[in-house]
Amino acid sequence: VLSNLVFEDNSYAWIFSRLFRIGSVVFSGEETVLPMLTSEFVPDWLSAEQFSHGLALTQAAPGSIFNVAAYIGAIQDGSIPMALLAVTSIYLPSLFFLIAGIPIWARLRRVLVFKALLQGVNAVAIGFMGAICVFLWEESIERASDAMILVICLSMVAYYQISAPIVIATAILLGILLNEEVLNVAQKSYNSDFVNGTAIDF
Repeated sequence: VLSNLVFEDNSYAWIFSRLFRIGSVVFSGEETVLPMLTSEFVPDWLSAEQFSHGLALTQAAPGSIFNVAAYIGAIQDGSIPMALLAVTSIYLPSLFFLIAGIPIWARLRRVLVFKALLQGVNAVAIGFMGAICVFLWEESIERASDAMILVICLSMVAYYQISAPIVIATAILLGILLNEEVLNVAQKSYNSDFVNGTAIDF
């Protein structure tokens, strides 16, 4: 609210206030940040498709999922300062907690009321993760081939315990092979085209 009033046209203050607030309320795993990011930045700052692409890039690269903040900061005009501000904003509350909160954390964990509170927070986190799964399904699964790739990759991770880089490489390969244009090429009449002395038109 303060950034909207004081820095109405300042995109740096706008993105700092939102990412700092999101970083302040993350709990029970970093994936819970995704529903908050979508509600704050989609579609005002970037499209749902752009957000899905940024999340995929972040997941494919080493590091925390929080690094998607750098992508969000740079998506408008490729601004490196904006990207640095964005990723700093979302990590800053964690730094403050390490400095101020760790000394009393051990005591709080022994308080029954606080332990009950944490159980409720974990339940909310599960709901958040379910919400982002629905969002990603709606934005990413458009064809039957997309659902097939999802099932195959999910089986590789959950059942066969295959490492993430191999799963990502498999998904990319399947995405290329099951692409509509590639499948159309596979249906062309190879022999008849060359019997007539013409090449296949890709």
